[in-house]
Amino acid sequence: MSSLSQLPTFVHVILWLFGLLLLALPILASVCFVLSTQARSRGDEGWQLAWLRASISFAGMTFTSWALLFAAWLVFRSLQQHVPLGPTG
Repeated sequence: MSSLSQLPTFVHVILWLFGLLLLALPILASVCFVLSTQARSRGDEGWQLAWLRASISFAGMTFTSWALLFAAWLVFRSLQQHVPLGPTG
């Protein structure tokens, strides 16, 4: 049996929410970038800069969350090799 299936339900919910966040951040960055280009084509420099800053922020959050996910995976793999998570017998 997988060690992930032994986790409590609330941990599964948190993992699903984190997964949804990982999917939503690049989508939000793309939408903000498109809105920035549309504002630029309209000649609205204020909105263009605002959407561009939002796009950069979402891109940074995407990179950071993916890096944290990779680090958490490395820690999980390390712990899995050294500490048994399930019943030993």
